[in-house]
Amino acid sequence: MSCSLLADRFLPLAHALHLDLATGDRAWLRVEPAIPAAEGPRWSERCAALTSIWHPGVAECLDYGSIGTSHRFEAYRVNHLLPNPADSLFDSRTAHDRVEAFLAACGIPPGAHSIEGTDTAGRWLVVPGAFDVSRGTHRGGELEPNSPPAWESGAASGVHVRVPDGTIGVRLVHRAAYDAVRERLTAEPPTGISVTDVEAAAGAG
Repeated sequence: MSCSLLADRFLPLAHALHLDLATGDRAWLRVEPAIPAAEGPRWSERCAALTSIWHPGVAECLDYGSIGTSHRFEAYRVNHLLPNPADSLFDSRTAHDRVEAFLAACGIPPGAHSIEGTDTAGRWLVVPGAFDVSRGTHRGGELEPNSPPAWESGAASGVHVRVPDGTIGVRLVHRAAYDAVRERLTAEPPTGISVTDVEAAAGAG
């Protein structure tokens, strides 16, 4: 019996779990109906932002994209994820708060948490929830009339957001200069010696 791959890399296992043939990791996939083309860029931008962050309590976004013309998917690394301990409600709520605070500080809509649990070391792991682009807010949340979405009041608007203790993570920041350098390095050089000058402000890296 043969199993079809999703996105040419995810082999179905059970309960939305897949084997990522690219890394050998287990991945949890969210598969949802395709959204209107006009709203697609916002969903893609959010997914791209999720692939650029790291936080000890956030499942890593491995991939995302379309499945034909009728569905879309998001894939998250969930190795060794165990069911929620029934007696750890406080730890679960703390994990939610820290993850949402971190995502908001990065300017990323947190969404409604779809799956969570602990790894073999007892650390909590949260998969960012599904984002309903057509509503402009995360599922399960309500906004006051005329109020901006929560994430727009944080990093996305340029306002400094104080992140609670234990919420520190990493976000890769794309620089336009990277594209220019990459284009220069991948271009076929002329015959002979080529010299490329790179200038930047002091402390730029």
